[in-house]
Amino acid sequence: MLEPQHTNRFVAIEPESGEYFLGDTFDEAVKSARAKHPSRLSHIIRIGHRAAFHIGGLQR
Repeated sequence: MLEPQHTNRFVAIEPESGEYFLGDTFDEAVKSARAKHPSRLSHIIRIGHRAAFHIGGLQR
């Protein structure tokens, strides 16, 4: 479990391998994942949040 010690950091999860890559920013997490798996897509989430980014003024 990545919470609570990594709250507010970003994690890029490469679904085929199950590997994950942490970063203090979205870009850091994505760059780490792409360095290891350049042709694969990753799922990025912000730890402790429902989504990587909140758009608009309403948060639940």
